[in-house]
Amino acid sequence: ISRMNRVRIRLRPGRDTQRLTLFHFHLSDRLPDFTVIGDRMVDKLGQYKGMEWEGKTASEGDLVAFLREERRSAAPGAGYPAGWSRYGGWTERRFAGTGFFRTHHDGQRWWLVDPDGYAFLSNGVCYGSRMGVHGFIDGMEGLFDWIPAADDPVFADACTTADQIAEFVKRNGAEAGRGRRMVNYARANMIRAFGRDWWSAWVEINAARLKRWGFNTIGVGVNNYFDERVMDYLARASIPFVWTLKSFPQTKASIFRDFPDVFSDAYVSQAATFARQLDPFVGNPYLIGYFINNEPEWLFQHSVNLAERLLASPHELASKDHLIGFLRRKYADIAALNAAWGTALASFADLHTPLAGIDRSSEQARLDLEEFSKILVDQYGRVTS
Repeated sequence: ISRMNRVRIRLRPGRDTQRLTLFHFHLSDRLPDFTVIGDRMVDKLGQYKGMEWEGKTASEGDLVAFLREERRSAAPGAGYPAGWSRYGGWTERRFAGTGFFRTHHDGQRWWLVDPDGYAFLSNGVCYGSRMGVHGFIDGMEGLFDWIPAADDPVFADACTTADQIAEFVKRNGAEAGRGRRMVNYARANMIRAFGRDWWSAWVEINAARLKRWGFNTIGVGVNNYFDERVMDYLARASIPFVWTLKSFPQTKASIFRDFPDVFSDAYVSQAATFARQLDPFVGNPYLIGYFINNEPEWLFQHSVNLAERLLASPHELASKDHLIGFLRRKYADIAALNAAWGTALASFADLHTPLAGIDRSSEQARLDLEEFSKILVDQYGRVTS
């Protein structure tokens, strides 16, 4: 907080003139009461009440009729349009098939090749396996025409709390999400139309639509909600996919945000366990590839020098030992380092004492720490890869 110099709030262009008033502006270690009071803005189907648009659902009866017709029109086992392979590949260009996705260079360019050997142009939907989105309602209950009761057994699949959302937990921790109610209106609408069979109906509708519309990949975020039944979905939908690994290795003490102590033995052993998440996909021809991580928190703050944060840390970190070794090899004696950095260290061992902001002591200090930051990032990716 001592290095913060601005707070910026941006409003997206909207339908009406937007005004924002900030009041009682202060820093606090505790969240205030965020209860919102105002007119009801969301109808029972999850639609915005303040405007009309073409295709807006007029009633629950219309909703149910539409969804049931969508299911009837989703022919079982529906495939891709003419000219597409069973995996969504381009049948006019073929190479050797291996039974799995692979890359191929034809002498001019690289191709992605489907298991049957057809050239594959990946056209994907991020979160394509997700049935609707959970939205917060806590503190905003008065804005909705209808909210399912927390203990309503009929709409239980449409309700959750934030500690069950992987990305929320990753950014805020599970404790921050406990008791924070969320509702998924898309799921509630499927339940209205199909009851307990809503999930099977949705898979049939979803898979048929994706193929009919020319989508041949389920993209990043395929397994982002803990209750998505992702493996069942992938088995039934028969659409190529990429997998996002969860629970990236974290050491007891981190360097900055979620950037772990990447030179520690714990990071290496956790990475080996982390990789076992791919075991269920051995032999699965629909797997295109996988993401080792997605949107790491440490990378959002571009101005942070990881090596500076490492020197500022009060923890005993294996990565700090590697940094000190890096500086010993570069400068040989502490006098040379002091001359370059503008410091007055008695020995290299003094670097174990927390030193915040040392990257601002001289231009050479900044350059040295930026160089080692790149080594840290390389280790971060190399071990997990």
